[in-house]
Amino acid sequence: MSDTQRQLELQYRKLLVDSYSSQLTTHARLIIGFAIILLTLLGVRPNLKQPISEMQLGILYFAIFLAAFGLWFLFMRHLMYGLLVHSATFASPTGEGDLYDQILNNTRERTLKKRILVVIPSCLFYSTGKKRSWLNRLFGLILCIGLALLTTYLVWELIG
Repeated sequence: MSDTQRQLELQYRKLLVDSYSSQLTTHARLIIGFAIILLTLLGVRPNLKQPISEMQLGILYFAIFLAAFGLWFLFMRHLMYGLLVHSATFASPTGEGDLYDQILNNTRERTLKKRILVVIPSCLFYSTGKKRSWLNRLFGLILCIGLALLTTYLVWELIG
């Protein structure tokens, strides 16, 4: 590999890593925002005037669920972009097309072979543009909904 080709490869790799790193930063900020919202909602219930109507409880329960869902979904996406940064760092240029496409394709292949938190397939939170990608993303949303319901129930029991 020539020196200019090596420099070009490093530039393309840096471009990918910078793009994924900015997504990591954005997701981290959103996670902090949803955590603050969830903690605020946890402080609301004890301060509601008694007797609490079922409507108030339902709205509060739904708001806690939405905050928990946002936290779980963003957390999974954050981990996904972490996998993409790792893959872009170590991806070797293979396949057809120009050098950038080769690195990008290898990054996608490496990422799709990995798992989030050891058990969750990365394809649930990463779309590849293939036909069945929307189905994988739907399963990712369903997983986050289930985790949010569990979190909401546990938080609801915690605050009594």
